Amino acid sequence: MALPALLLAACGSDESTGGTSSDASAAAGEANTFVLDEWSIVPPSAEIAAGETEIIAENVGVESHEIVIVRAGDGPLPTKEDGSVDEDAIPEADVGGRDRGHRRG
Repeated sequence: MALPALLLAACGSDESTGGTSSDASAAAGEANTFVLDEWSIVPPSAEIAAGETEIIAENVGVESHEIVIVRAGDGPLPTKEDGSVDEDAIPEADVGGRDRGHRRG
């Protein structure tokens, strides 16, 4: 199974540390740490194996962040007029997890 689409609602500066993961895939059942920063998210790998897994959101930025994991579809995620993702338009059945308010530390 390919890594689900990820949403990141973040506030803060327009600087990005960016980055990529060196692992090609993570096994099911392993903890998977996603690193959140202002305007960037770095997954632990390009793919996560099918099955139940633990997702850890580590905020290394200065602002509070949110991460929402949704089932990947064939098309783009729904967006609002301003270009941001319209979370309310994503069917609840496609939302795999939601975690809000990650502060640094």
